[in-house]
Amino acid sequence: MTDAFLTDALTGDTFSARPSGIFLVVEARVTNGGDQAESLVSPKTLDADGREYEVSGEADVILANDRPCVFERLNPGATKTCRFVYDIPAGNDGSGWSLQADELGIFGETATIALQK
Repeated sequence: MTDAFLTDALTGDTFSARPSGIFLVVEARVTNGGDQAESLVSPKTLDADGREYEVSGEADVILANDRPCVFERLNPGATKTCRFVYDIPAGNDGSGWSLQADELGIFGETATIALQK
């Protein structure tokens, strides 16, 4: 993970989006250490109580030209910087949140990474 921040709106070249709560934007570098191309899967984010949140589809459209990763395939040895956006409940400051990502490939391990405020 290279960055994480909260924002109340996203604006792209053509579209803009407002969350029902607040957007949590997480930037991460993804590397395919395997020996075949793998599809990138969006990680989940977990709040301090362990509740899971999926990537916001609307926000992914806004960021389509800015580090897209959804539905892309990553070749062996390739690294890509991706942004993932989550619509989380308002009033959060990011305390106790984490990112849960699976290794590329069908039998990959799951890693949980704490997000720092």
